[in-house]
Amino acid sequence: MAVSSTRYLLCCRGLFTLVAEFQHGVLEDMVPLTSLASTTTSCILDLWIAEHGDARVPLLLVYLPHLTSRVILHAIATNKPDLLKTLELDAFDHDDLVEVAAVSGNLPAIVALHAMSYYSGTHRAMLAASIHGHLNVLVYMHVERMQTCTRATVNAAASRGHVHIVQWCHEHGGQTWAAEAFAVAAAAGHLAVLSYMHRVKPRCGSATVAMRAAAIHGHLHIVQFLHVNRPGCGISWSDAMDQIQANTLGYLTLHNLVYDMCCACGFHKPRNHECRAIK
Repeated sequence: MAVSSTRYLLCCRGLFTLVAEFQHGVLEDMVPLTSLASTTTSCILDLWIAEHGDARVPLLLVYLPHLTSRVILHAIATNKPDLLKTLELDAFDHDDLVEVAAVSGNLPAIVALHAMSYYSGTHRAMLAASIHGHLNVLVYMHVERMQTCTRATVNAAASRGHVHIVQWCHEHGGQTWAAEAFAVAAAAGHLAVLSYMHRVKPRCGSATVAMRAAAIHGHLHIVQFLHVNRPGCGISWSDAMDQIQANTLGYLTLHNLVYDMCCACGFHKPRNHECRAIK
């Protein structure tokens, strides 16, 4: 009798699902939502709700409560106020919804939030959009909310290789980049960003700092670019010996770009330079 009862339970989807709800873990149809990147969760969640319906969302939040902000954004972007009412969720109980939407580039949700006079986290949203390369969000914020790109925004875009955002910020009157943006782009090996920065502001940023950052991280192509386009830069001998990969060190040594403090003149010079101070 026990065996037949167990078999019946396993074969009856409704009963098995009921039992499974009291076990650890998540239900089968929710597994795809457990390990998604923050930039793709909104899209996958929309597809999941379209397939399983709004009625299953309350159970989803029982198993995956961290998706609450995403569900709110879904309800707002798709104009489902009844879903929020059913779930007893209030957008104003959360202060990061614009930022969460900006991470995935969910512009319809941001527009809907602003229509509700929800503006919390707008500055953080600009930074999040810059980090993840969502220019559409930055443009909307600039036009509708009169937000401009800060140096932090440009630095974030430069460090991740989003040259289109660096260019847009430069062309639309935002804070220009400083030496830090030039250096982080070099450290990450983003030649397109570095090339653009050099082209529009050839004297901005420390080439020496950028070359050191690129060399330490093994970006030989950046070192070569700076060598050709920013004459006179180099790195210290201690950095060269301690941290730089062999192929990059070989290039630096070959082209006499490894500098050290000259005991006679007191300046950082190539190690084999002919110092006028001792002539």
